[in-house]
Amino acid sequence: MGLPSGNHSMESPRNKIKNFLILAAFLALVLGGWYLQQKSFIARLYTGAGKGTVAVVMLAEPAVIMDFSSEKNSVTVSNAVLPKPKNNKNPLPELTYMETAQKLLESKNIKTDILKYYVPRSKDAAWDDFKNVLSSWRYNPLLCVEYMYGYARALAGKKTNIWPHEFLLLSFGVINLEMTDFSLQSDPPKNTKNKTAPPESAPQRPADDRPLIVGIFNASGEKGAALKLSQYLASLNEKGLMKVDVIEKDNYHKMENDTKIIDFTGKTKEVKQLSLNLGLRDSEIFKETNPDAYYDAKIIIGKNFKMPK
Repeated sequence: MGLPSGNHSMESPRNKIKNFLILAAFLALVLGGWYLQQKSFIARLYTGAGKGTVAVVMLAEPAVIMDFSSEKNSVTVSNAVLPKPKNNKNPLPELTYMETAQKLLESKNIKTDILKYYVPRSKDAAWDDFKNVLSSWRYNPLLCVEYMYGYARALAGKKTNIWPHEFLLLSFGVINLEMTDFSLQSDPPKNTKNKTAPPESAPQRPADDRPLIVGIFNASGEKGAALKLSQYLASLNEKGLMKVDVIEKDNYHKMENDTKIIDFTGKTKEVKQLSLNLGLRDSEIFKETNPDAYYDAKIIIGKNFKMPK
């Protein structure tokens, strides 16, 4: 009687090596994750194992400061400009990126546990670009690609101290946040008077030739209403129909039935134009004196508000 000739064969050396490499990669991933959770402050915040704040400073003009609080699970975004040094015969030493970021935080009285900086490709339009990305990146994935490309350039040029794993964790953290978790704070434009008049060849911009600065607060209970209205006003600005700049979008502290605009600075003509674009009546415009207000007008979206088309 002959023995059965089965198809059992020994595992080939190539498959052994392949399986070993897969196992090694898996173990490296697990150990790397464990190491980061133990050693990385940002990883501990992301996993909920730690508490604290992280500030990311975009070194532009003006600079953009993103201050993340793990306890509040919110991000405060503000702009900042370093004060000009007083006249000094001896030139001041050039600051490093980290020193510049630290001084910017000091100028805004922001204290943080971890400070990260990033130098964007375009320094002049960074503040406006950031506000545009913040309000529309969820609807335009190409902005995310450009965002990753900008980080890769900064990392290659040694213009950031954000490590790749920190970049991924921070990016995932932003994805998990809603628009209401962001608080946008902008310094009002300063009206400075020059003691010496500029040369006649230099064109002079009128003092009031600037966008109407507004804040939008959602009191309607409809999710995303402030974001939709902000995008609508941004489209008016891009088309040249109205100069308006939305610097803050947030939920109102209570529900309101009626929509209204509160005028803080007395820019009557611009505020009336705003109300017309929103389909509101003059009776829905209220004037209020507030020297601490950092925008010209505040829009409170009530339950009766209908989004313009």
